[in-house]
Amino acid sequence: MAIASQDDAGQVADALADALRTAGTPADPLRARVATAQPEVPRDTVGVLKDKAGTLTFYPADERVLPFELDAATAGHLPLDVPLALTLTKRTLDSVDGNGTAISAPLYKIGGRSPEPAVRAESLGQTGKQLVHIGDYETALTYLKQSLAIQQEIGDSAGLCATLFNMGHIHWQNGEQAEALAAWVMVYRLAHSMHLAQALDALVGLAGQLGLPGGMDGWEALARQMDGSGGGGPESS
Repeated sequence: MAIASQDDAGQVADALADALRTAGTPADPLRARVATAQPEVPRDTVGVLKDKAGTLTFYPADERVLPFELDAATAGHLPLDVPLALTLTKRTLDSVDGNGTAISAPLYKIGGRSPEPAVRAESLGQTGKQLVHIGDYETALTYLKQSLAIQQEIGDSAGLCATLFNMGHIHWQNGEQAEALAAWVMVYRLAHSMHLAQALDALVGLAGQLGLPGGMDGWEALARQMDGSGGGGPESS
């Protein structure tokens, strides 16, 4: 019996890959594509896929996982700039070549689904933070505002504090001190009313950096001052 070459196996896998790429329901933007080499996708990854100068880069919600690139051939069907939970599955294609020789070839599929609202908000927020690190403040603020809107809708006070805290830093970096202080005062009000120790500790540290006297008393005084002047907080849209 003839032994199949690697070229034979590759041709069979490529043929099936071409067939699967054109199969499925066109109305479904999340249908999986296939690849014959395993993509580097961490297990159970949630994040946002972005197109950076023609390169598809996935920004995971878990900041312990570094952003990674994806091949457009296998991930180009996934929507950009929205939270996704990536899935990677493997199957084996068994076939027979013209000489009757059995051929097995691995096929990998990347899919994506929309995660739960709390996870979507976290993913958008983490993407915003990572964009801050590379200096893309305008895009980062857009992601944080989307995260903020979801957190307001589901009543996630701790998430709101984290998002507003980061938005404040962007405003401060952009020289928008009034907007920054308004965001941080909103953090103070939420954290104080909900007894969120982590957010309150962060505000104490921030007060020292800003030269705001009195720690928590300083934030309380600033909040009262804003109440008297009609100062508002950042909008989510």
